[in-house]
Amino acid sequence: MAPGWRDRLRRSASRIETSPVEMAYRYVRSSYARLINMASGNPDPSIVPVEELREIAMEVLGAVGYESLVYPDAGGLEDLKKEIRLYMAREGVQIPKDYEISVTSGAQHAFKLLSELLTGEDVHVICESPTFVETLAPLKLNSRVHGVPFSSGRLDLGRMEEELRALGPGSALIYLIPTCHNPTGVTMREEDRRAVLELAEKYDALIIEDEPYRAFSEYQPPALVSLGSSRVIYVGTLSKILAPGLRIGWIAAPAELAEAVSRLENYDITTSTLTQHIALESFRRGLVDSTASALRAHYLRKRHLMEEALSDHMPPSVSWEPNGCGLFQLIIASGFDAEAHLAEAIRRGVIYVPARRFFVPEGDAGSIRLSLGPPSEAEIAEGVRILAGLIAERSSS
Repeated sequence: MAPGWRDRLRRSASRIETSPVEMAYRYVRSSYARLINMASGNPDPSIVPVEELREIAMEVLGAVGYESLVYPDAGGLEDLKKEIRLYMAREGVQIPKDYEISVTSGAQHAFKLLSELLTGEDVHVICESPTFVETLAPLKLNSRVHGVPFSSGRLDLGRMEEELRALGPGSALIYLIPTCHNPTGVTMREEDRRAVLELAEKYDALIIEDEPYRAFSEYQPPALVSLGSSRVIYVGTLSKILAPGLRIGWIAAPAELAEAVSRLENYDITTSTLTQHIALESFRRGLVDSTASALRAHYLRKRHLMEEALSDHMPPSVSWEPNGCGLFQLIIASGFDAEAHLAEAIRRGVIYVPARRFFVPEGDAGSIRLSLGPPSEAEIAEGVRILAGLIAERSSS
């Protein structure tokens, strides 16, 4: 490559961060040993309706045939968008009548599209700290990011208003995971949701509401998008309910923005026509609803087992927030370096995601995200026991 272009590439590439989640996946894929996988965000293999999806895929190819294999329409299949709207309503998410839906290739694709349309040097992203590092990454590529402390289901609203006031009206994009938060598992209280909307109105900010885990929660406060403000952009996905490999997500937004998203999405041509038809038939047959209903109790049981194991085995230097929901549990091991000791954890048969970079600014070196997805119930108990032993051995006094 010519020197000038090589320098240009290096400058651009330097802004792209390597995700700690992706690094953990690489360890899992390259390991020859059997690992207790407490790193991956994949769903529990026992809850994914593989056989039902196989049957639907074969029937779609038989019934729809060629039309299921052509280039996708911009913004997604109209019938699928109707089913998504109905499904959201069944999950308690009433989107405004003037909102439109654009289907994307998973939620991550949705955030890439939104980042291209809404971020820039004059835009600042305000998020919870901690937050999910991978969805934040495209939003921060062209914008500065400001973290607001979030713990025990409470957002530091005072800090958020300080940030908004300092930035000035029309400068902020607020990114939130209010239900079954990743990585903490906690759910934001309804009064804080309403307060965030009031701040957004006061300081002319937009809100991106990321809800991949709503179906996991028995307690579901109203979604921000349902609380009467047109400032909320809602992102949903089937990745955690059916399967991430389907790559079906969506954006619900005011019509003007949804139309722009659909036109930009058409540049990618990445949202598979075939998997859209599979998702459509899964909605029509009730497979999405039945799987969502089953996973609530399933993951609640696994979470209880994890919290019991944490209580039984972890040294006093380790803290976590109990009674959450979703796929993840964040623990903080004071005096432990999660990145430095990851290789030893893998040698002992367990893998996790170091979560220091989930915080804005970066958090405690002992921050660890544990997944409830791939490990079995027995593996959860064993994995926590192994990890607790390592933390006890390697923590500084």
